Amino acid sequence: MAAKSSKGTKVCITSAVPAVNTPINPTAIAAVAATSTTRAAVKVTVANTAAVGDVVSFKNTGFASLDGKSFVITAASATEFTIGNLVLGAGTLSVTPKPEALLFVESTDVTCLCLSSVTINEDTPGTVSVATFCDPTASIPASATAAGTISFAGYVDTVGKDYPALLDAVNDGLVRILRIQFPNNGYVVAPVTFSSITWDIPLDGAIGFSGSGALGSKPIHVW
Repeated sequence: MAAKSSKGTKVCITSAVPAVNTPINPTAIAAVAATSTTRAAVKVTVANTAAVGDVVSFKNTGFASLDGKSFVITAASATEFTIGNLVLGAGTLSVTPKPEALLFVESTDVTCLCLSSVTINEDTPGTVSVATFCDPTASIPASATAAGTISFAGYVDTVGKDYPALLDAVNDGLVRILRIQFPNNGYVVAPVTFSSITWDIPLDGAIGFSGSGALGSKPIHVW
């Protein structure tokens, strides 16, 4: 395993909803078998034009591996797109209700942030004790669990698009899709709700900020 430099990493967030909020109805969803050189993937047939790097969110597909989750498109044409590094699993394409996919387009719906650092922390699912004298260690999964948190830092620049977009995300509390692109190592994607931002004002130096947010689901690494 060779280490890779983080130089060239891009950290971006989508808008709360796509600029053109028209659901895409997939007409076919199929698994792409893994080979000795290619990991498993999923191919989605649609009547739209997507692009590599666009973010797509699914619902009502009939596949647990897709519904309620967001992914980065790793290959695309005029009639289909592919999500890399994903096992489709069991399921049947839904007829009623129709499967939907919302497409967040790179050129209109995505803002890249000029951050100085970003850290993703996954949380261990909580448990509720159901201990008895017969089994003092018994527990069950908690009904409400947190997927994790994100912390970030950067420098204030009100002229650029990224800092105002980040402030909007903190203020409105709406879910965005976080997309982190690694140089030649794919993407990490997860829904995030930004919750706080604080400012660091030094006596001499750049005005910085730091903040945090909550992940809506476990981050996914695709390539």
